Amino acid sequence: MKPHYLPLLFLGFWNFSVYGQIIGQTFGAQSLSMGTIGTLTQTGFEAFNNPALLANIKNSSLSLVQTAPFLQKELNQSGICYAKPNTRLPFGLGLIHQGNQYFNQQLVTISAAKMLSKYLFIGVGFNTLLTQQYQIQSKANFIGSLGMFFHLNEKWNFSSQLINLNGSVLRLEKSELIPAIIKVGASFQYLDDLSFYGELEQVMKLKSTSKFATVYQLKDKFRMQFAWKNNPQTLSFGMTYCSSKTNISLGSSHHKYLGFSPFVDFQFLLGTKK
Repeated sequence: MKPHYLPLLFLGFWNFSVYGQIIGQTFGAQSLSMGTIGTLTQTGFEAFNNPALLANIKNSSLSLVQTAPFLQKELNQSGICYAKPNTRLPFGLGLIHQGNQYFNQQLVTISAAKMLSKYLFIGVGFNTLLTQQYQIQSKANFIGSLGMFFHLNEKWNFSSQLINLNGSVLRLEKSELIPAIIKVGASFQYLDDLSFYGELEQVMKLKSTSKFATVYQLKDKFRMQFAWKNNPQTLSFGMTYCSSKTNISLGSSHHKYLGFSPFVDFQFLLGTKK
């Protein structure tokens, strides 16, 4: 490897495995192609992205995701998530793994949601963050999250998510406070086949991140996503194929200095809500 590539590799590793830890990231190819907007969209990874959405889904599903941050094999991220709608207590279970041979994390979540009214849904997430670092004893942290989804009318939706409400601290070589994260989003149905999304993410003691996305429904089975976000400036795009039993999403994001980061997921629809 040429020496001038080393800083880029380090920067990519820092961005995906240390900055904010794995907790607070957005999962699922459709959400990633929307500039990591996850609090508003039903993509199979609601248990991580916004547990409130579990009360608004119609199908039980099993979802698999694979991400290659900036095409670096040692930074690959993979995950699985199961969502079960239920008239009493919709719930979701999930596992995400990310890292390399020197530093890696697994995020395990159990989430549940409740419909408070026809328009308002809330959800809670119980997350266990498992961290392994080379020659250091593994650590486990419990991290709570709270999500909200509000369906105002046929045009407007609003959402929010709070992560690490309990102020969990990661203790490896040094104690490190896992940052609290606040996400607030809104979507607008401009036309039957065209929607706009926006989300503001604030990580404690860091600059906020703004995200904007456009989703275009191409015929009945294809959906296209385009997005932009700052901090860092990233362009994202993707496509989703929808059928009665399977949804397949793929896309990529492009960082100004680190290049492309492709991702793909498969969502298997197992049954409808009773």
